[in-house]
Amino acid sequence: MILQCTKKLLDYFGIRAEKPAEDIEPLFEWGANLILINRRKTLVVTHLASQSLFVIHGITAKQLPRIPALIRDGIRALLESEHVRSDVIRKYLADCGDTVRFMANRTRSAAAVCNKACERVSMFKDYFEQNNMFQQELLPAINDDLVLKADGKYTFQILTNQLTERYGEKVLAHRAVELEVSLHLSTPCTRTLTVPEDMNFYQLHQVLQEAFGWEDCHVHQFIIETDWRGHPTKIILPQWDEWETEGVECIESSSVTVGQIFATKREIIYEYDFGDGWEHTIRFKRFISDCTHPYPQCTHMEGTAPTENCGGPLGFDQLREILNDPNHPEYKEMCGWLDSGRLKTTDLKYINARLRDADRCWKKSYMDMTEN
Repeated sequence: MILQCTKKLLDYFGIRAEKPAEDIEPLFEWGANLILINRRKTLVVTHLASQSLFVIHGITAKQLPRIPALIRDGIRALLESEHVRSDVIRKYLADCGDTVRFMANRTRSAAAVCNKACERVSMFKDYFEQNNMFQQELLPAINDDLVLKADGKYTFQILTNQLTERYGEKVLAHRAVELEVSLHLSTPCTRTLTVPEDMNFYQLHQVLQEAFGWEDCHVHQFIIETDWRGHPTKIILPQWDEWETEGVECIESSSVTVGQIFATKREIIYEYDFGDGWEHTIRFKRFISDCTHPYPQCTHMEGTAPTENCGGPLGFDQLREILNDPNHPEYKEMCGWLDSGRLKTTDLKYINARLRDADRCWKKSYMDMTEN
C-alpha cells in the first residue's frame, strides 16, 4: 500500500520518503494530509483513484508509531460504512499488505485531490464527535461527493466499481430487515421495505416519509408498547420534540436501531401529523442476512397515499369523492388546491430513486435538526 504525503506531514511522522515506485496499482494508492478539526489534529486519508476518504481524528504524538495500523483500521471503517462485504474487506487489506510505504506526493493532481478532501472534511467539522477517532457514521455524508471527471459519479460509486472489478460482482452486502407498512385508510395502502439492520429510527422515519410521499413537515413518533387501554407506554421520538410524556418511556430516535427493536417486536405503530392523525402499522417480516442492495428499498407497493393536510383518513375519503365527481360543487376548488387537479401517484422506480438519493444525507439532516 502506498501513502503519498506532503513534506510537512512526512516531517511530522518523522519518516523519510521512499523513492517513487513505478509499479503502483491505483487501487492501493492513497494520499494523506494533516488538518485541525476542532483544535485536534486530524489525518485525512484519500483513496486517490476514487477520491473516497476517511479520517483519523485526534492524533497525538504517542500514536505516531501506530499510524500504519490506524490507517488499516481507517480503511476498514470506510469500507464498512459503504456496506462492503467483510470477506472483500479482508481480501483488500491482505492485498494492501502489512507495510505502508510512505512517499512524497508524486503529482500535482494527487496533491489537489488531497486538498479537496481536506476542504470537504472541514465542511463537516461541526458534526465531529470529540472522542470518535474514525467518525464512521459521518463518512457516508462526507463521501457523498460528485467527481465530475468520472462522468459525474459519486466517490463511493467509483470505489465500489473498482472493488467489483477486482473481487467480483457481490461486493456489497449487509444485514437487513424486511418490513410491511400499512397506512390506516378505508382502502389498502401498503409499502414493503427492506432497510439496513443498523438503521436508526430517525433514518427509518425518513424512509417512511419517502415511501408514502410525505413532506416531513409535522411531528411523528413510533409507539413500541401500550397499556391495556391502548395508551402508549414506550415510544421513540426525535430529541427536539417535546410534549407531555409523563409515565411514558421515551427513547431518542437516533440512539436505537431497527434491528434492536425488531429482535423482540413483531409489530409497532408509526404516527405522523398528530392533527390529521396518519397511523401506520409496521409489521416485521424477516431478517435478511446477506442483502446485496446498498440502499433502503421499497420492493412492493399498493395504493395511493394521501396528500399532506387533507384532513386525515375521513378528509382523504371526502377528497377522493370530490375528485371523482366533476359536478361536485367543491371540485374546482380541490383541483386548484392540488395544483395538478389529481392526487399524486408514485411507482416503485420513483420511490427507490428518492430513497437512493436521500440515504446518505439523513445522518447529517438529523444533526442539523438537533442543533437548531
